[in-house]
Amino acid sequence: DNSVVSKVAEFLGKSVEFVDYACEFLNQIDSRSSSFPFNTIIAGYAGSNTPRVSVLVYRRFILDGFLPDMFTFPMVLKSCAKFLGIGEGKQIHGVVVKMGFLCDLYVQNSLLHFYSVCGECGGAIRVFDDMLVRDVVSWTGLISGYVRAGLFDKALALFLKMDVKPNMATLVSVLVACGRLGFLNL
Repeated sequence: DNSVVSKVAEFLGKSVEFVDYACEFLNQIDSRSSSFPFNTIIAGYAGSNTPRVSVLVYRRFILDGFLPDMFTFPMVLKSCAKFLGIGEGKQIHGVVVKMGFLCDLYVQNSLLHFYSVCGECGGAIRVFDDMLVRDVVSWTGLISGYVRAGLFDKALALFLKMDVKPNMATLVSVLVACGRLGFLNL
């Protein structure tokens, strides 16, 4: 029953203590039927204070024959960003390319966020430049990446080129850049 499988997966993804049980549980499931239980467990660890575990679980699932999908990669990349796992994130980027998910906006934004958070502006720019469609998340991701890296002029220049309506996160990043450049008198 899929609802039972989902509930068990959700429970097992809540604690690092259950990693072995989670992997054993998922070994009993046909990964071709649904990636949801796998993604649920990975998401649980990605949202925890031990995000590195989600990458380890992801790798183990891959070895066991699990095929990641467009929902898997953003969660694992989020984990890599949380613990600044540059090497791990770049490997996952390679898998994204190999499996043909590079055109998915959700995956692209996750890659952009990963590179920006990790201070890899070059990687973030490459992802951004390769995007055929950009939304407010894309623009904000690169703008905030520039701000994190101290590239305030670049952040403002990109903001001025922005062709979508900014959101609050965009405006906060722009205000930080303006403040750091001395453009704000409070």
